[in-house]
Amino acid sequence: LEDLRAAVEAVRGAVPVLAGSGVDAASIADVLTIADGVILGTASKRDGITINPVDPAAVQTILAAARRLS
Repeated sequence: LEDLRAAVEAVRGAVPVLAGSGVDAASIADVLTIADGVILGTASKRDGITINPVDPAAVQTILAAARRLS
């Protein structure tokens, strides 16, 4: 998260900062307190394997965790 904080500080609001790595249901709340948004990758895939299809249940779990911030 320190690298993410550094990126946000470096642009000082000039452009949005999106986190594109390491975002899952366990980390999304912390990430979204720093970043403007996220790009979901492997955490949204069935069994967490990149080449597998998207797992709707995993996506719902991640979104539920993000919604708790509201």
